[in-house]
Amino acid sequence: MNLADIGNLLGFPVDYSSFSYFLGYVINWGVGTLFMIWGINLIMSMLRKIVLIAAGVKGE
Repeated sequence: MNLADIGNLLGFPVDYSSFSYFLGYVINWGVGTLFMIWGINLIMSMLRKIVLIAAGVKGE
């Protein structure tokens, strides 16, 4: 069982170059999605800190 056989079983193109391209595409998409989620979390935490600081300044 190599990647091409697994790809054939899953219905992906049997040609190894297209399968490796597909695999690379999936990996890139997954990494991009992870970075996007991480970036959104980072921005949200920064906004939360700014809001807390602003609320603290107003509260004093």
